Amino acid sequence: MKNSIYNHESVKIPFLALLLFLFFMRSIPCFSQADALTMARLVERMDSVAGGEPPQIVYLQTSKGVYEPMEDLWFKAYIMDSRAHSPSKLCQTLYLEMINESSGQVVWREKYLATDGFVDGHVYVHDTLSVGDYLLAAYTSLSYYGDDPEMKAVRRVQVRSELLPNYDGWVGPTKKTIVSEEKETPVQFNTFPEGGNLVAGVEGRIAFKAVNPDGTPVNARGTLFEGSDALLAFESEHDGMGSFMFTPEIGKEYRIRLSEPYTDSVYMLPEIYGEGVSLRLASRNDDFLEFRVSRGPFARGGTVYLMGQIRGILCCIASGELTDELTVRIPLEEFPFQGIAEFTLFDGDLVPIAERLVYIHPEKKLYVTTELDKNRYDTREKVTVKITVKDENGEPAKANLGVTVHDRLHQNLSDPLNMFTYCYLTSQLRGKIHGPGYYFDERNKDREEAMDLLMLTQGWRRYVWSAADPAPNDTEERRVVYDWVEGELGAKAMMRNRVSLEEQYVKVYFPNSSDEAYFVSADSAGKFAITPEHLEAGRGSYVYMSPMGEKNLGLTIDLKDPFEAIDLAMRGKETNYPLAGTARSSEEDVPLGRYVEGMRTLELPEVTVKARGEAVFRDRYIGRLDSIAKSETGVWVCIHGYLENYIEGYSHVTACTDPTIKIKPVEGETYRVVKYSEVKEHGRRIVLDVYDVVYQHPKISEEELLKMNNLSRIRAYYVHREFYRPVYDETSPPDGYPDFRNTLLWSPLTVTDENGEATVEFYCSDLNTGFVGTIEGLNGEGLLCNENFEFSVIKAKPSDQGN
Repeated sequence: MKNSIYNHESVKIPFLALLLFLFFMRSIPCFSQADALTMARLVERMDSVAGGEPPQIVYLQTSKGVYEPMEDLWFKAYIMDSRAHSPSKLCQTLYLEMINESSGQVVWREKYLATDGFVDGHVYVHDTLSVGDYLLAAYTSLSYYGDDPEMKAVRRVQVRSELLPNYDGWVGPTKKTIVSEEKETPVQFNTFPEGGNLVAGVEGRIAFKAVNPDGTPVNARGTLFEGSDALLAFESEHDGMGSFMFTPEIGKEYRIRLSEPYTDSVYMLPEIYGEGVSLRLASRNDDFLEFRVSRGPFARGGTVYLMGQIRGILCCIASGELTDELTVRIPLEEFPFQGIAEFTLFDGDLVPIAERLVYIHPEKKLYVTTELDKNRYDTREKVTVKITVKDENGEPAKANLGVTVHDRLHQNLSDPLNMFTYCYLTSQLRGKIHGPGYYFDERNKDREEAMDLLMLTQGWRRYVWSAADPAPNDTEERRVVYDWVEGELGAKAMMRNRVSLEEQYVKVYFPNSSDEAYFVSADSAGKFAITPEHLEAGRGSYVYMSPMGEKNLGLTIDLKDPFEAIDLAMRGKETNYPLAGTARSSEEDVPLGRYVEGMRTLELPEVTVKARGEAVFRDRYIGRLDSIAKSETGVWVCIHGYLENYIEGYSHVTACTDPTIKIKPVEGETYRVVKYSEVKEHGRRIVLDVYDVVYQHPKISEEELLKMNNLSRIRAYYVHREFYRPVYDETSPPDGYPDFRNTLLWSPLTVTDENGEATVEFYCSDLNTGFVGTIEGLNGEGLLCNENFEFSVIKAKPSDQGN
C-alpha cells in the first residue's frame, strides 16, 4: 500500500491551514508524481465548485422577539464571508422585506446602506398589521442566487396586540382541542447508513430519525429483523434520532418494525452493495479524528483520496492504497474554524464514493462575560454593564457586538435562532432543525453525541461533486439583485432611428435632501445604473431621474425594481425555519407581573380614526410639482366673476368686456358658470344655463405627475434613526410622565477595545419586571459569540409603602 500528502497552497483564503500530515496505520512508501497530479485536479475541482456558492451569508439580530403595533423594530444585519464568517465589505446594499408568514404578504420592503459588513436599521411596525408571525428576509447581491433551493437569511418576529405576564414565552388565545376519529398519521421514519451506503460484510453504523409530518421529533423504539428473526433492538437517543452498529450480508432482506410509536408500517433498509466502499468515523478526541475506510467483498482496491474541507475551505487531501481496510488519523489543528467539516472519499477516477460530516472545534468562539453593578434596580435607575470578550486561548478580543436589553415579556422563546445556530447549522443544512440551541448549550452533557447524530441524519452534501460536470460558476447571471439599481433609456418607436443612445445622459438628483445632481451616462444599449452613492445621497426619500436631451426625442426611463426580481426568484422556494425545542427556564427569581408607578391609564382596543380631506403628498418635491400643475390648469376667472375652462361648454368669454384680464381662482371659493347658445338670436347669444360652483383643483396622482414631467424615481436607502435613550440623573427634574419603555437598550455597534472590554450604560423605565440582555457579535477572524444576562427592576407599589 502507498499513501501521499498534497498541500493546496494556491487557495486565496485567510487563515487557511494546508500543511497536513495524515497518519495511516500502514507502512509509508514514497510520494507519487501521479498522485500529485490527480490531487491537483481535485483541488481545481474544489475551487470550481466552492466558487459557485454565494460568498456571503446574512444574519439578522433584532432588538427583541415580540413587538406591539406602532413600535420600532430595530435590527442589525451581519454580512459575513460565507467561508470565514468574518465581516464582508463586498456589498453596500441590503434589501429587507417583512413578510406575513401565514399569508405570504409583504408588508415592508426597503433598502439599507451596509457599512463594513454591518447594517444598523429599523422597521416601523404599523398599527394596521394583523397579529401573528412575520419573517424578516434579507438579501445582498452575493448572499442569495436565483438557483438556491432555500432562503436562509430570515428571522422570525411576532406581532402581538396584548402581552400577558408569562415568562415561558408568548401564550396565544386558548384553542379548543378536537379529537379526530380518523387513523393517526404514520410517523416518518428514515435510516441513514454512515458514509452513504451499506456495504456487505463491513460493520457499519446506521443512524435513524423519527419525526411527525410537521417535522417535530418522535421518540422511537424498534427492532431490526432478518426475515422473521429479530437481530437487535434500538431506541432513539435525542430528538427522535439514534444509531446502531450492524454488519449486512448480500442476498438477505432486512426490515424494521417500530414498537414506539406503534405502527403497522414496515421499514426496509437501503440497498446493500457488494462492490461498495464505506467511510466510518471510528473514534475522536480533542486532537484527532480517526476514520476507517473498508471495501466490500467484490469492490476493487486501488488508490483512494480523502479530502477534508470546511465551508469550502480546503484543509487536507490524502491518498492511500486500499486493499481491505485503511485507517486514517486527521489532526484537528489543521482546521481553522468551528463548524461542519466535510470529508469526502474519492476513487482513483475522482468519483465520490462516500462522505461523512463531522462537527469540529466547538471551543473556537468568543467567550463573553458580563459584570453588572448590581442585580436588582429601582425604576429609572442607571444600569452599568461591563462586557469582556476573549478568544478560545483566553486572549482579549476586539469584537463588533450588538447589545440589546428588553422586558422578558418580549422574549420569543419559541424562536430557536441565534448567531451560533444560524451560522453553524441552519445556513449549512437543509430542512428544519429541531431545537438547534441544544447542541450549543454546555449544560447539556450529551450535546456532542447529539450533534453527531444530527450530522448523520440531516447532514447533506453542501458541494455537489462531479468530475465531468463542474458546478455553474457564472455568478453574474445567477444574481438576483445588485448593489445598484438598473435603468434603461428608451425612445418612442418613431424616433428610435434618430436617437443615438451612445451620447445620452440621465440627470440624477435628490430634490428633497440636497441640490446636488449627477449626470449619468448610458451605454450603447441605453443602460445605466443608480449606484449606492446615489441611494445614499437621497437617503430617507427618493432618487429622481430625468432623461437629458430634446423633449421631442421622446426619451423615457425604465427602472428594474429589485424587489420584483426578489419576488420572482423566491416563487416556489422553501424557507425551512428551525423548530423550537424545549427551553430552559431561568433559575433567577423575577417578578411575575408588571407595575408602572403613577400609571392611571387603560389600554383600549384598537381604534381606527379616519379623516376626510385632500390627499397629502409625503414627498415634498411631488407636492411642489402638484402645485405647479394646479397653477397651469388653464382655469381662470373673468372680471365679471365667471369661471372659465372649468366645465366643458360653459364660458363667459364671448360676453366678457375684457377677456384679457384673467384672475387665478381660489380653491374652495364659489364662482358662477354660464352656458350660452351657439347661435345668436337678434344679435345676442341666449343664456341656456347658469349656476354657482365651488372651485376644486384637479386631483392628480403621483404617477400622473411623474408622467407629466417625464420623471422616474426610486426609493433611496431607508432613513437612519438613533435609538432613544433617556437620561435620568439627579439634576434632571421629574417630568411627571410614566416611562413605558420595554426595550431599555439597543446598541448595535458596540466595539470592544484592545483589552477586549466595553461598557454600556442605560436607564431603567417604570416597568417593574425582569429584563433580559443579549450580546451577539463577531471579530475579524470569524469567531462568533452569543451570551445572555438578566436583572430585575423592583419598585414597591404606593399601597405597600410605609407598611
